[in-house]
Amino acid sequence: MAPGKYWLLKAEPDTRVVKGKDVKFSVDDFESVKASPWEGVRNYEARNLMKEMQVGEKVGIA
Repeated sequence: MAPGKYWLLKAEPDTRVVKGKDVKFSVDDFESVKASPWEGVRNYEARNLMKEMQVGEKVGIA
């Protein structure tokens, strides 16, 4: 993997219920927990790219 890789991730800041579970997860939520598993990613390309992520790489959250 090339050094200096950057990632742009999308947050779900508004309440949205999927299969009976609220999937809301804002930047403020992330700030309070510092780390969280990302589950339920249905897009195969997104899932595969997330598997490539390494500790220490830069991430922007939109």
